[in-house]
Formats: sequence, C-alpha cells, structure tokens
Amino acid sequence: MKNKVLLAMTRDGHIFECIKDNLNFMGKDCELLNIPISIKDLNNKSLVFKLKLFIKLKILKNKKYVLKYNKDFYEENVISKIRKEGSDYESCLMIRPDVYTEGTVDTIITNIKKTYAYQWDGLDRFPKVLKLIPKFAHFYIYDKNDKDRFPNTSLITNFYFDCYLDKNKKNPTFDVYYIGSFDDRINDVIDVCTRLNELNLKLKILIYCRRENKGKLKKYPFITEIYNQITYYQNLENVFDSKIILDFGHKSTHTGLSLRPFEALGYGKKLITTNRIIKDYDFYNEKNILLIDQEKNKENLIDFINSDYEPLNKDIYDKHSFSSWFNTIFN
Repeated sequence: MKNKVLLAMTRDGHIFECIKDNLNFMGKDCELLNIPISIKDLNNKSLVFKLKLFIKLKILKNKKYVLKYNKDFYEENVISKIRKEGSDYESCLMIRPDVYTEGTVDTIITNIKKTYAYQWDGLDRFPKVLKLIPKFAHFYIYDKNDKDRFPNTSLITNFYFDCYLDKNKKNPTFDVYYIGSFDDRINDVIDVCTRLNELNLKLKILIYCRRENKGKLKKYPFITEIYNQITYYQNLENVFDSKIILDFGHKSTHTGLSLRPFEALGYGKKLITTNRIIKDYDFYNEKNILLIDQEKNKENLIDFINSDYEPLNKDIYDKHSFSSWFNTIFN
C-alpha cells in the first residue's frame, strides 16, 4: 500500500507517538510495531496461563519467565503478520533493532523491500546490535566515532519534529529547561544550574532518580526530583514553554548530539551545552549556543542570556527536521 510505513522501535518515552504524528503530517500512514516490555500486556491470556503467571510472579518471584513467554509469543505473531502483510508496506524504519530477535529482523527485511535501521545510542552501549549491521542495506548511526570504527554504517544527525512547530509558545514561562537522569553528568548539571539560579532565572530542571538516589538533590531548590518518567511529548511541551535548553554531553557512552540540540534548533531556543562537538555542526552560532565549562564566569552567562536569538537560514531548519531526516534515509 502506497505511503504505509511500518515503524519498529522501543517504547522508551513514547517517542514513537511523535514519529507517528510526523509521518502522518507528511501524508504517510504509520503502523507501530512495538516490543513487549510490560507484564500487563499479558492480561488477555487464558485462565490457565494467568494461574501459572500468578504462581511464577507472586510465589516464585520469577519475572524472567513472564518476559520470556511474552517475547516468544510476540515474535511468533509478528513473524506471521509480516509474512502475510509485508507487501502492504512501502518501507520499514527500525530504531534500536537490537531489541528484536534475529528471526524478527530477518523476516522484516525479507518481506519489506525498503527496511533501514537507525541506532540512536552509541554502538558500544548495546553491543548486540553489531551483528545486525550487515543485514541492512543501510544502517544509520549518529556518532562520528562509531562511523570511523564501522565503515559499513551511514552517518546521519538526529532531528526535531517539524509537525509541532505551531505548538511553540511566543511568550515562554521558563527561562531555562532541562530533563535528564541522575548519572555521571549530575555534577555538571548541579554546577551549571547553580550559576543560572544565582542569576534569578526561572528554571525548570527535572532529574529522574531511581530509588538509590532519591532525596540526594533535595538541597538544591531549583532541581525537581521525579520518580516516574514523562513522555517525550510532555518533554516537548516543556521545551515549547522555555527560552533556553540545557544539554550535557555523555562522558562515556557516545559523542554524537542527542535530540536536545535539535529541539533547540527547531523551535528557536537558545542552547547551553557542555558538548564541544556541536561546533562541528552547520547550525552552530555562538549567539545562540553557549559552550560552557568550569571556566565560564557569570559575565559569559549574562551576556549570552541577554543577547537576542539570531535566526538562521531556512535551509538549515528544513535540513534537520524529521521530515527531511526521514526522506534522506528512504530516498
């Protein structure tokens, strides 16, 4: 069927909903093929299975059994579906193909002519994906260091969702916004946000904390600990309502640019980042992007915050939109 796209990816942050919105915005019919990650997906099984499930979960505390059953059951049905309906799709985009079994990957590639993959994490973070790379005619990554090590991959940047441009707010509530996890970047987050807070800026800083880190940030009133992850679209709503986006580069997992710098670009926000690789990108503009480190003083921040955002050439905004990103992959 013309314009019908199969999207196979994880449920992380429900970002698949935004991809579906943007594909619909482009005039394409998108069908989602998620992986099963939740035990509640099994609620429709038989009474016999539910009894077995209760024993394994509640008495034996064996969640691995449930997840394995679910995965095997899921794969069997997916393979059957793709074999029957594969010709209905014009293309398939697989994001994080390592979350699928080789059998599922092979079935999709065999039955859907245009099937390409994108790994939006550093390849070393999920090394299972390395054996899948040769299976694809095009396997896209965004970290130049990975490209140098694996020349049979194709380099592409991340993107912003151009279907939401009308959601952007002309008079944002917050001066600065950041959301992230409590990880090896937390000291950088505290340092930068402390300096921003001293300037009496209105901050919205959300840090997802696991149980072992709960309460460790309470002494920083400008940081809010959260214990349940928000959806990616909820994150974008905060982006729309902020003037400046913070970005902290990973210290060990990858060096490519995450989605945050592209959110800032697409929605016309200023960006404060620790990731020096951003200077290599075509949208780098020191009036819009501040590279910050321990040596940056208050004067640097004040000058940057008080200066106006400088609009870029329309071609740059278009180039880094999801629509352009998708068309680059599949054309």
